[in-house]
Amino acid sequence: MSKNIVLWSTIVVLFLGVIVLSVMVCSSLTVGYCMFAPVEGGSGWLYTAVSVGDKDSILPAGYAYEDTAFDLSSTPDVLPDELRYADINEDALRNYLDGRDSILADEPYFSAIVNTAKKFNINPLLMFAITEQEQGCVPRSHKNALKIANNPFNVYHSWQRYNTDIYDSAAIAARTIIDLSSGRPDAVHPIYWINTRGGRGGYAEDPHWWVGVSRIFEKLKSICM
Repeated sequence: MSKNIVLWSTIVVLFLGVIVLSVMVCSSLTVGYCMFAPVEGGSGWLYTAVSVGDKDSILPAGYAYEDTAFDLSSTPDVLPDELRYADINEDALRNYLDGRDSILADEPYFSAIVNTAKKFNINPLLMFAITEQEQGCVPRSHKNALKIANNPFNVYHSWQRYNTDIYDSAAIAARTIIDLSSGRPDAVHPIYWINTRGGRGGYAEDPHWWVGVSRIFEKLKSICM
């Protein structure tokens, strides 16, 4: 019994030590506050300290900004055909974005979103539709355009609270779309389900979010497909 108590006491002390160390390191990287953001690992959800606004945030070992920390081999096949990846007219999409003075027409943002959509088998126009609904395509003229472009999907609530880079936020948004699509009844609109999950909470608190995203998605399909 005493050995078990010592063992569990040691585990608790080590765990608390990791948390304290993470906060100390995070505090040294930026002025402001730190948050603990969930990152999917090989055995459930892990939590890592993220220095908000710092591009060199503390992320899992082996994480590459231009890749994804997610295991794509375990991605469930839950999207209907209309939301799955399809080739698009990229020139037409860039022209549309440029017409809205969108920084997302520029690199690395444009290719990061398109390539992430392809990796997750999601229609890239859905990803761009979400950025338009969330951030109006991020106009270049906005004083915080470079920061917003790091997280135009507002993953983890907002670009102010979570700000790494476009590769990271696009991957999180893509995984979120996949996760929230699970369990959708056949008769339910797929974007409505991503929004609300039948009242259980989804991508956005606004219950009408799906209306805007759907309208933009259909508009982009008429232009780019």
